[in-house]
Amino acid sequence: ILSLILIMLGIGGYYGVNYYLKNKVVEVTDETLKQNSFIYSDSSITVNYDGFAKGTTASGIALKLSEPFADGKIENIFLEHSDSHTSVSKEEFMSIVGISAGQTLIRSLGGNYMLGAYKTLTANEPFIAIEINNFDTVFAEMLKWEPKMINDLRKIFGLTSLPQSISLSPKPFIDKVYLNQDTRVVLMPATNEPVLFYTFLDTKTLLIAKNPTIITELQNRLITGANK
Repeated sequence: ILSLILIMLGIGGYYGVNYYLKNKVVEVTDETLKQNSFIYSDSSITVNYDGFAKGTTASGIALKLSEPFADGKIENIFLEHSDSHTSVSKEEFMSIVGISAGQTLIRSLGGNYMLGAYKTLTANEPFIAIEINNFDTVFAEMLKWEPKMINDLRKIFGLTSLPQSISLSPKPFIDKVYLNQDTRVVLMPATNEPVLFYTFLDTKTLLIAKNPTIITELQNRLITGANK
C-alpha cells in the first residue's frame, strides 16, 4: 500500500509540475526587452504590429521611433504579435514594412534584428541593425537592393520628401568614409548631407540608418554589450 501511495504521489507531482510549466506566465519587463536586443538599449517599448491598419504599419512604426526620450540614449522597438505575444521575425518585419530585398539577401541575414532610435541633441535617429550569416553574400545583395532601398524605407525612415533626382536614381548610393567606417551612402544634392546609408559594424552586423554620427555609439555597445 505504501508503495502504491508513493507511486500516485509521484505521478501527481509530475503532472502538477508539467501543468505549471505549460501555463506559467512570463512577465516581459523593460529590462527583459533590453536583454533581448543584441545591441544594448537604454529603454524599450513593445509595439503590437497587428494593431496597425492595413498599409499603415511602416508609418506607425515611424511615429514610435519619433517619440521623445532622453538625449544620448538608445531605444529599442520590440515588435510582437498581439495574440501570441511572440516577437515578429526578421522575415515578417521585412514583409510588413514593405522591404523588397531579394530572397538571397533575406536568407543570408541572421535571425536577430533590432529596430531602434538613437537620441541626439537635435533628433531621434532611426536605425535597423541585423545580424548576418555571410558577409560577402550580404554585401553583394545589398548592392542589388540599392536602387529600391529609398522607396522601401521611405516611410519608416521619413524619406517621403526627397527630390526625384534621388528617389528615382538607378544608382543613388556612393562610397564614403564616416568615422573611419566604410559606408554606402545617399547624399542630398544641394548640401551633400547624408540621408540614408548602410555599413557593416563588423563582419556579423549590418547597420542601416540615416545619420552616420550613430556609428561609433552602436559599435561601442556592440563590443561592450552596454552603454559606455
